Amino acid sequence: MKRLLFFLLITLLSAKFVWILYPTSIAAETFTAKRSPEQFVELKRRIVDYYSTRAVGRLTITGDGQDHFPLDLSCNGAPLLTLMRHESTTLLVLYSGAARRFPDVVSAADLLSPEFGDLRSALTRDQLEQMSWLEKLVLRIRDGADFESRCDIGDKR
Repeated sequence: MKRLLFFLLITLLSAKFVWILYPTSIAAETFTAKRSPEQFVELKRRIVDYYSTRAVGRLTITGDGQDHFPLDLSCNGAPLLTLMRHESTTLLVLYSGAARRFPDVVSAADLLSPEFGDLRSALTRDQLEQMSWLEKLVLRIRDGADFESRCDIGDKR
C-alpha cells in the first residue's frame, strides 16, 4: 500500500512539474520600422485612442499609460498585437489568429500601415491550427489565454 501511495505521489508531482514547465509558443510575425521615441509614442496614442473609445469588455489594452513601455492588445488573455521600441527601432508583433479572434484588429493594421507597410497579408495567416491540443489547453488553463473565443467591438461579456 505504501508503494502504491508513493507511486501515486511521484506521478502527481511529475504531472505538476510538466504542467508548470510545459513550453508553449504562439506563432507571430514581427515588423520593424525606424522611428524616434516621439513617433513611437504617437503610434501608441493612435492605437489607444482608436480602441479605448470602441472596445469594451474582453479586449485588454496594457502599457497605454507609460510612454516607454510596450503596448499590448489582447482578447481574453490571447495576444493580438504588441508594439514596442528598442533603441531607434519600433517593433510590431502580430500574433497568429488575431484577425479571427478580433476582426477589428485589421483597423489597427490600417492605422500602422504607413509605418510598417501592408500588414493585411500577415493578419490573414492563421497558424493556430498547428498548435497541439495540449498547448491550447495549457495556454487556456495555466496562462488564461483563450484562443477559441472572439472579441468584437461592443461585446461586453
